[in-house]
Amino acid sequence: MKKILLFLVIGLLISCEEKKIEVIPDLDDLYVENWNVDSAAVLLDKPGGVPVKTSLIKYLEDNNFYKEYEPQSTKIFNYKLFINEKGKIDRVMIEDGMGDKFDEYLIKDMESWSFKPAIKNGKPQKVQLDWGFSYYFSEKENRSNPQESDSVKAVIDDVYFVAVEEMPQPIGGIQEIAKKVVYPEVAKRAGIQGKVYVKAFIDENGNVIRAEILKGIGAGCDEAAIKAIEQTKFTPGKQRGIPVKVQVSIPVLFKLK
Repeated sequence: MKKILLFLVIGLLISCEEKKIEVIPDLDDLYVENWNVDSAAVLLDKPGGVPVKTSLIKYLEDNNFYKEYEPQSTKIFNYKLFINEKGKIDRVMIEDGMGDKFDEYLIKDMESWSFKPAIKNGKPQKVQLDWGFSYYFSEKENRSNPQESDSVKAVIDDVYFVAVEEMPQPIGGIQEIAKKVVYPEVAKRAGIQGKVYVKAFIDENGNVIRAEILKGIGAGCDEAAIKAIEQTKFTPGKQRGIPVKVQVSIPVLFKLK
């Protein structure tokens, strides 16, 4: 009887162990793109109404991250988040991280983040979304004490939103992008097929300003995917009814008949 109770206690302890965010090396097709739902997942403030990025700024400044970079420079850091139906992060893929120390802190901090869950067909949906920020370092003279050297202050500026209330949608649907894709002959002859993942930067008017490859398959398919997306018009992303710049991840399928 005591052995049975012991096993039960151990089982409970294991089941109650805090779930850690998994860092993965590649994309996960079990999570749909955040723009391909009826209502996109939206990052919520922390308890007390504190924006997530406010706490990140404090951590970066407290740990003197500005010393790593040149004044008057901007760095952009990108992560892909995999969010479950409850609005919590299951996994994260570091696409362009800030370094081991910050990334370790960030992933740990993400355990406390909450999202308004994505909705599709009236049900909460697992989604993957791009999350990131630009980090601007400006040189600022310390006028209160001229003997001290100039200090560098850092602020986070969202150049392109990664999650908004109304995500951009290709006018005519994803099939409109597919119509514009020209399958490279060299890829056909080599039997190359698969998905190319493209990150598109879309302005307030729904125009694709630039696009870059997140994951490619080569043989000219990457370039063909970018060209098709750049030729596609989108409905603008909106936050609180106002058109904003948004970055989205778009899969382009290359499949031989």
